[in-house]
Amino acid sequence: MTRLREYLRPNTVDQALAAKQERGTTARYLAGGTDLVVFKPADVTCAIDITRLDLAGVHTENGALVIGATTLLRDIERHPAVAGITAGALLEALRETGPWLIRNQATLAGNLCNASPAADSAPMLLALDAELVLSDGRVIALDRFFVGPHRTILRDELVLELRLHPRDRAGSYHKQARSKSDIALVDVAVTARRENGRFTEVRVALACVAPTPIRARETEALLEGRAVDEELLSAVERSVRQEIRPIDDWRTTAAYRSHAAGVLTRRAVAALAAK
Repeated sequence: MTRLREYLRPNTVDQALAAKQERGTTARYLAGGTDLVVFKPADVTCAIDITRLDLAGVHTENGALVIGATTLLRDIERHPAVAGITAGALLEALRETGPWLIRNQATLAGNLCNASPAADSAPMLLALDAELVLSDGRVIALDRFFVGPHRTILRDELVLELRLHPRDRAGSYHKQARSKSDIALVDVAVTARRENGRFTEVRVALACVAPTPIRARETEALLEGRAVDEELLSAVERSVRQEIRPIDDWRTTAAYRSHAAGVLTRRAVAALAAK
C-alpha cells in the first residue's frame, strides 16, 4: 500500500487548485480526513489540506441553507437554522452520519465527495434538492454528482459549498443498521409538502441499494398529488423495490436490502402523512 509522501496546506482556493492540477490523480483534497486517512488509496501520494481556505460556515440565502465545504458535521447539526428544516428530519439524518466522535472531525462535503453507495447523508440531501457549488463556477445538482461507487464528476475541481432547498417540506428519515455507529444496510429519506391532504413536491431517496445514492423518481411520481392510504402505501413499497439495484455483500443480502427498502420507504411515507 502506497503511503502519503507529501502534505500541502494552501492558503487560497487558487493555490489548492494549482497543486491538484499539477499532481493530478496522485493528489486528494483533505478536509476531515475520516475517509482518506483511514483507507489511504494506493494511488494517492499527496494530501492537499483545504482547511485554511475559509470555506466553513452555515447560513441561509434566498430560502436555501448554504453549508461551506469544510464545515464539520457537528457544527452543522448545532446550527439553529438546521433544527426546523423538514420538521427535524435533516437533523436526524446528520446525526446518523457516523458517531459523534467522527462527526467532530468529518465534513458533509467530504461525505459526499467520498461517494460511497452507503453515504448516510446523501438520501436526505437528495430529498432536499441539494446542489454543489464548484470552484469552476458550476452549480451541480447532487443527483448528477455521483457516477459510480466512490466516483463523482469531479476532476481537479473543488467543492466550495452545498445548497439545500427545503421549500417548507416536511421529511422522514430511516436508517437500518446493526448499530447506531455502523454503516447502514439501507437508508431512506422522503420529503414532501401537504396541500389539502395530498402530497406535492415529493422526493424519495435511498442509499445502500444501488451503485450510488439514488432518487426513486417513479415512486415520487406515484405519490405526487395523492392522498396516502393503505393501497398507495403498498404500491409505494412495490415501486421502490423495482427501482433499486441492491447487491449481496458481507453486511447483508440483496434480498434483505430489497425487502427493507420497501418497508422503510412505506414507513417513511406513512410517518410523513401523519405529521
